[in-house]
Order: sequence, then structure tokens, then C-alpha cells
Amino acid sequence: TLLMRASFACLPRTVACAAALVMGMAVMPFANAGSLSPALIYGVTTTNDINLFDVQSQSFSFVATSLSTGVKANGFATDRIRNNLFYFGSNGDLYYYNTTSGGAGTVAPASTFGNSADFPPEDASFYNGAFWYIGKGDDFDNKLYQVPITYTGNVPSFSGTPTAYQLSASGSTSGMGFGDIAIHRDTGILY
Repeated sequence: TLLMRASFACLPRTVACAAALVMGMAVMPFANAGSLSPALIYGVTTTNDINLFDVQSQSFSFVATSLSTGVKANGFATDRIRNNLFYFGSNGDLYYYNTTSGGAGTVAPASTFGNSADFPPEDASFYNGAFWYIGKGDDFDNKLYQVPITYTGNVPSFSGTPTAYQLSASGSTSGMGFGDIAIHRDTGILY
């Protein structure tokens, strides 16, 4: 297991990183006033159910069925400020679910990301108003992508092209298989 660090305050075009495999769900365990409690962790199961884990009460509960059909939902990230959960469906579309209103929908279609059906990105986090993910494919593209989220009312959307940052470890930019990622809200360090 390696540790990946990248400062997002001054993220250059090429990001030199040490790789990381972080077990568990990629969620931000931090909260602001009025936002989700750090004791609440959301995740999506292999049966495409969104579940809530409360670490204080040590309970587990069903929240909603994800909009993904087929293989699985993945690339799960939590925007704790707006109470939105983001994830890729097995068709490669980026979806959202709002934990306050129960609203759900499509943020952007798979074609926006170049995702192929049944093989969407699996590694994601939410930081500074953007959904971040590591690209996938048959040969792993070893790039970190930034997707700035915009809102119409409370409905998130994205249009355009994600910004790509080449990842490297020990000088190599190929052959890395990443696990889940998380970005520290205060330091901007990617783990």
C-alpha cells in the first residue's frame, strides 16, 4: 500500500504523487455548520443500494436505491456542504442523490467523461465544489479528473470536459491500479 499526496491549492498540470490504496468508501469525514455530521458515512452497495452508516450509534440503514442499473454503482463521493452524494452508474453516467430532499438525477451522461458501459471509474472524492475521480479503462489511464459542479436551484450539473491531471509514482505514469481516494477538506491533500 502506497500513500498518494497531491496539494490541490497549487495543482500543476502534472501531478507527482506517491500512489495510495485506501480501503473503505471515499467520503469526507468533515463537517461545517448545517452540513452532514462527520459521524454519518454514506456508501453504495454491490446491489446498488445507498446506505447510511452512523458511527456514533453504530447503526446501518437503507437510504435509497441508486439510479444505476446493471453491474454496479461506484466512484462514490459526498458533498457534505450541499448534502449531495455523487456516483457513477454502471452505464458511466454521473448521478446524484440529495440526502435532505431525496431528490436524485443525472449530473452528466457517460459521453461527457468518455466512460464505457459496465466499466465506470471506481475512485472518487468531492473537494472544493468539484467531483474528482481517477479514470478507468482496460489499461487504466492514470489520470486524476476534476469535474466542477454547478447548480440550478438545488440540482447539480456539469457540462464541458473534465480537467485531467497526469499522475505519476516514482517517475512512472503507467500501470497504476488505484483504490478509493479521499481529499482532506482543510489541506487539499489527496489520499
